[in-house]
Amino acid sequence: MTRFHLALSLLVIAGLLGLSEPAVAQYSYDLSDEPAPEDTLKESETVDVLAEPAKDPTELVVERAITWTRRMLFRGFPDFSTTGTWAAYQETDWRKAAGSFGPVKARVIFNYLGATSWLGEPAEWMQVVYRTLDTLRITVELDLLVSGGEKIEKIHRALYRIGKGDLAGADFTVPEDKLDYDRVDVPKAGEQTQLRMYSGTYEATIFEGTGTDAAKVYAYRASGLPPLGLAVLGYGDEALTISSSGGDAEPRFDAPSPTIR
Repeated sequence: MTRFHLALSLLVIAGLLGLSEPAVAQYSYDLSDEPAPEDTLKESETVDVLAEPAKDPTELVVERAITWTRRMLFRGFPDFSTTGTWAAYQETDWRKAAGSFGPVKARVIFNYLGATSWLGEPAEWMQVVYRTLDTLRITVELDLLVSGGEKIEKIHRALYRIGKGDLAGADFTVPEDKLDYDRVDVPKAGEQTQLRMYSGTYEATIFEGTGTDAAKVYAYRASGLPPLGLAVLGYGDEALTISSSGGDAEPRFDAPSPTIR
């Protein structure tokens, strides 16, 4: 064997001996000696950032009162020919085939108090009472100035109070990213029907349209039923159904009153 071959053999043997050493010997510390990171968020401090705070029950009733009021105003067939007319409705579950059913959730009264004006524009003065019939027994009263004509297009001013509390501004707008179906929907006149109710018998024309969240809307227009000309407003699986009406409405509470024409 030549000296070259001998040197080459020694290098190969040295390399093999080096590879047989465990890899961990190349490091001067043990990973198990590293302390675990401390959890700085204690169990009692855990917060669900996606959870929304629950709304006050009274606030929910106010929202409900405003929702049904704007539905009736924008989908009604107003008759403001006689001051003092009123109509009372019952809020219940509802199906077009079956009509109203289940317990009455609330009673709603629409009072027409006369013609007036708002910032130089003709307007009509109304007050609405929304009273729940569950254990809370909350009453919401609204004072409204609305546009006149064959269809209500605007709510010029809206105030409300809870019980006998102070007046505050009522928000009848919808979010900018949502379509206001109750204002822009153009319902189609359909079949005529006769409604027999405790409050009387009404000859009605059914107007079918689409509401919020793609809800089916059925407005039963009845002549001789001021101030909004509605016997029933079926909206999805709920409805307001006429229970009584009359012609002796008076203001229920004081509000900054416009001049009556």
